[in-house]
Amino acid sequence: MLPYSLKVVWFVLSVLGLFSCWVTLLAFGRAVGAYWGPLCYCFGCTLMQVIFCIGLAWRMDPHLMPRKFCLAQTFIIGTATYILTGVASAFSAATSLAVLRSRVSGHEGQTVLRWRPAFLFPIVVYPAVATVIHVTLALKFDAIQPTDDLHCDSSRPEWVRFFGYAGMPFVLSAPCFLLSIKSLMVLYKTNQFLKGARSLEYSGSTF
Repeated sequence: MLPYSLKVVWFVLSVLGLFSCWVTLLAFGRAVGAYWGPLCYCFGCTLMQVIFCIGLAWRMDPHLMPRKFCLAQTFIIGTATYILTGVASAFSAATSLAVLRSRVSGHEGQTVLRWRPAFLFPIVVYPAVATVIHVTLALKFDAIQPTDDLHCDSSRPEWVRFFGYAGMPFVLSAPCFLLSIKSLMVLYKTNQFLKGARSLEYSGSTF
């Protein structure tokens, strides 16, 4: 078990990190002209950090936390993780698709992250479905048990944890990763083409 002083430091860093998250992402939203993403991300981050920091009332010791709070902390952290994953996936997909569709930078680039109805799936549907699955399994197997940790979690059996923050994000992050790789390949090929075009233009101008 970590010393209480270190837990207090963790608490302070969590609060400062949450404050920095709001300041930074609101500025980002203003820069790109789209606030839905930053606000949703900050909402998820706030859920996660607040329920985590409340645990300090019980010295961040799951063995001291009431059963109902332990359940709430586990499920809220999971749901917050799904929301954060959904927002990040929506941003990743939007930017990757913009590259694949060969959109130009400048003013058009600032509209890449504008709201689209398709974003309802990663930001609303996915978190809701993932939460239902996690809650169902955790309650059915009584998986949320106190452990030597800073917060409550699905620990017995441990495989239930993979339906929480430890595994469910891969449902969206894996395809987004592949999409990002494909967009990087497109950028590389485009860059090589432009270099070749400039070389030909320069060679032609020397004659």
